[in-house]
Amino acid sequence: MSNEKSLWTLLDNVRDILIPEDTIELLAISSLLGYLDQHPVYSESFNFKSVLKDSSKVKMNLRSMLEKAEEIPALKGVFPELKVLGKIKSAELSKFLYDFSSITNNSTHYGEWLDQAQQSLGHFRGRGGAEHTSPKTINKIALSMLDPRNGSFYDGVAGLGGGLVEAKKHSDALKVYGQEIDPRTCALSKIRMFLYGIEDADLRQGNVLTAPAFVEGNHVQQFDFVFMDAPFGALLQTNEALANDPYQRFVYGVPSKRSGDLAFISHALASLKEKGKGIVVVIDGTLYRGGADAAIRKNIISSDIIEAVVSLPARLYENTVLPVNIIYFNREKSPNRRGKILFVNAADNFTEEQRQKRVLSYDAIQQITETVKSGQEKKDFSKWILNEDIKDGNLLPSRYLVASEMYIAGHGHVKIFQDKLNNVKTAALKEKADFFTGFNVVSKNKESAEGKYRIIKISDVQDGKLLLDTISRYDIENNARVEKYKLEKGDVILSIRGQALKTAIILEDEENLLLSQNFIGIRCGKQLHPEFLKTYLESPVAQFLLASKLSGTTVPTLSRKDIKELEIPYLPLSEQQAAVEAFKSKTTLIELKLEELQQELKKAKSHVYEQMGIGEAFELTD
Repeated sequence: MSNEKSLWTLLDNVRDILIPEDTIELLAISSLLGYLDQHPVYSESFNFKSVLKDSSKVKMNLRSMLEKAEEIPALKGVFPELKVLGKIKSAELSKFLYDFSSITNNSTHYGEWLDQAQQSLGHFRGRGGAEHTSPKTINKIALSMLDPRNGSFYDGVAGLGGGLVEAKKHSDALKVYGQEIDPRTCALSKIRMFLYGIEDADLRQGNVLTAPAFVEGNHVQQFDFVFMDAPFGALLQTNEALANDPYQRFVYGVPSKRSGDLAFISHALASLKEKGKGIVVVIDGTLYRGGADAAIRKNIISSDIIEAVVSLPARLYENTVLPVNIIYFNREKSPNRRGKILFVNAADNFTEEQRQKRVLSYDAIQQITETVKSGQEKKDFSKWILNEDIKDGNLLPSRYLVASEMYIAGHGHVKIFQDKLNNVKTAALKEKADFFTGFNVVSKNKESAEGKYRIIKISDVQDGKLLLDTISRYDIENNARVEKYKLEKGDVILSIRGQALKTAIILEDEENLLLSQNFIGIRCGKQLHPEFLKTYLESPVAQFLLASKLSGTTVPTLSRKDIKELEIPYLPLSEQQAAVEAFKSKTTLIELKLEELQQELKKAKSHVYEQMGIGEAFELTD
């Protein structure tokens, strides 16, 4: 059995004794002891076998050895944060250390093994909420894009130190700095870096948003390169401290309590030198959310320090299926890149490994890096957009890089010829119709067979038709508020949640029929025929255009604004009606022929069943 396989067997043996977090601690301590034992500078002071010479004193010997290791500057203050020795019995510890020593004798891969074990056992969950660990593939793409050769490199959410380790691998000339909120994670990060031979890192513990560790007077310390991959969807306990920040980091706007990601971005930008470059990893919502978030993004865009935004694949992280994006900041953009941003769509550029784990291959990383470096526009992959053309501060690459081909439910793979589409005379839907949103069904709205109101759900629309018999009834309190959700004859409804965009027309006036929040209602004006609109909304073109506007990390959603701005073919009302009537007439004929063919099929089946001799053995009851 190889040393690596033996190590996994050893870790499996303590599965019933320790939780994964404690197993990582034990492996980190053991790896450190093995590393010191073999290090040319430290080997005389640290002897692995001396810890094991008396099994009854193994804990005491190990604690003594660790106290000595604390004298090494890079390991100062590390071991009081690690609690595993208080949780494991001496006999179990002795066996683990004996087995570990025999497996890893003369090893030079302690750092790599610790990394692999951490990934195998799941992401590390620290006591302070540090549940987020950057995959190697994220660290590699970030360093490839930043390409730091010398100077200072800073990670304000260092986690287990993956970004700092990758930075030193990229260039040993870098001086690396970091901060980590969780004490135990910070301690493990210091051990991890030490195992990679990094002894000059300056890693400090603390909350980077409320108590930044690197400050100079009334501002935070600034660095040549900044990389931050903060926990996704982080909520702030309070934003009052940010509003009164003594280091003036939130000049673009004070993030709301629900916008921790923008707080980290603001800190990263405040930590960049005058000519510095930085990368922040964010989820989709960070790039398009409205309100205060949009205002902050607009201010950052106006400062013209965003050079590129790159969308990456989903499922790159162990603990989430969310797709992520890289925002590439450059405080010294070249003249030919000022006033614009390069958007790159690399969402499909992944390689799938065992257990459906996704990574960015070397080639994918090189393609992304070279595209950003060269600034080359590539069809469906990269495109420059002027800052002034970025609407609502929306930085989601898919907003500007619409693929020319897409799979659309009900149509299959659809390829759009944009040059042909540009020749079609169109008008914005908002010029021809009014809009209303659906009723938000909450827990107090009880479904009841005797309920006064019927509320349309997505499942109530099938094949472009509203199934009135399936619509559930509800008891709704405060009836005065439901008037704006009531549907009228001729209203067109469009689902706005999920990949399949459904449409239907309200054919008759139905009493107390409401739209749910999963739809938007469209009330056509005098210049727009409802059947014409519905037919267009179901077309490959409209479905393609709407699907390209879907955004959201869990359930894709269409915004009301995107629907209002949808371009529809512009025809006089008489021509719309003529087109619709011709289509309906043709559809009716086709349906009659299909019914005739179904009857012929039934006769053919009956005949063959009679030939089989089973024709009288059964009866179809409906």
